[in-house]
Amino acid sequence: MVVDLDSRTTRQLTTNLVYDFEPVWSPDGSRIAYTSEYLTGEIREYVMEGSTRTEEEAGDRDILIMNNDGSDLVRLGTSGTTDEQPSWSPDGNKIAFVSYQGGNSNIWVADSDGSHASQITDLPGENWMPAWSPDGSQIAFTSHSTGTWEINLMDADGGNLRQVTTANELRSDNWGPVWSPDGEKIAFAGMRGDNWEIYTMDQEGGNVQRLTDHSSADYEPIWSPDGTRMAFASLRGGRTAVYLMDADGSGVEALGIHGIPSSWMRTP
Repeated sequence: MVVDLDSRTTRQLTTNLVYDFEPVWSPDGSRIAYTSEYLTGEIREYVMEGSTRTEEEAGDRDILIMNNDGSDLVRLGTSGTTDEQPSWSPDGNKIAFVSYQGGNSNIWVADSDGSHASQITDLPGENWMPAWSPDGSQIAFTSHSTGTWEINLMDADGGNLRQVTTANELRSDNWGPVWSPDGEKIAFAGMRGDNWEIYTMDQEGGNVQRLTDHSSADYEPIWSPDGTRMAFASLRGGRTAVYLMDADGSGVEALGIHGIPSSWMRTP
């Protein structure tokens, strides 16, 4: 789904019967990569609390790329395994993604046509949500390799790996890094107590600033292209919906659309 922020209108691009999600614009705005599930044709019966229901099974998740109008769909990834959570490099030539090849999830990088795929992390646990730095030199991602959700940084080839958040210090899980357009800050969701809020930090984990403070969960922040605003998901209206705010956490407003924001593109 594409949202025009001026008119607050939406435009649906896919018609899959299962799930299409995690869409991200290519840097030039011409293409969109996203994660998709497809129906396999296999029908299964489920018995729950004495009642029986039938569902068609979903297959592995794949990464698909299409033009920004939904045309010219191509598949990126490997058949027979789950590939998801694509992230474009700033020059549009590569895509970082999560793959379950070999068992648990790790971060991989491939050319934007799917060729030359290579694994760049080899960590235990779940490793998700890669995000390229604006200069293309680093990738941030979320990892559960230590037993808590933490944000890690590494060079774009997988070297110089380091953890930049610490659950013991912040008393929280830390999730979903996204770089500011100038590369100076990383926004993320942190759980304090039993609630998710949105924070920013310097790229090496210092100067943590809390942006939201609400009794309902706020999470999945994304930056506007000029770095002055953010969109985020929140349960503050009783249902997951998209909200906007200034980059310092002020000026919160409901967009009036249910869902989770994934990518923000400036159009001509």
